[in-house]
Amino acid sequence: FRQLVAMWYLARGTIVVFDRHFFADYYHYDVSPGRNRTRHSRIHGYVLRRLYPRPDLVICLDAPGDVLYQRKGDASPSWLEERRHQYLQLGAVFPNFAVVNVDKPLDNVTREIAHLITQFVEKRRA
Repeated sequence: FRQLVAMWYLARGTIVVFDRHFFADYYHYDVSPGRNRTRHSRIHGYVLRRLYPRPDLVICLDAPGDVLYQRKGDASPSWLEERRHQYLQLGAVFPNFAVVNVDKPLDNVTREIAHLITQFVEKRRA
């Protein structure tokens, strides 16, 4: 449903920002090559690979697993670090991929993200 809503806004020229995207979230488990998958996972991977739209720009908000654990505490630092590395590997999948270190003041992070989005939009319009 949220993808349909996003497509509606995109068709009207609006910038749409997802805090997470299904393709990125499931890439390592259901799409990336070389994994032994269940039938459900293979079908889901096929749908994501062939039918689901990919984001035009991916900004990976990066922090070490122990920093994320201290902030939220909902998963182990080692699991968070593993997921961090999986997300960083998406740089090889998406042509427009940027990494922002979020282990710094919030104002700096938001300015950097806004700058990346502005650069991307201006480059696309040129």
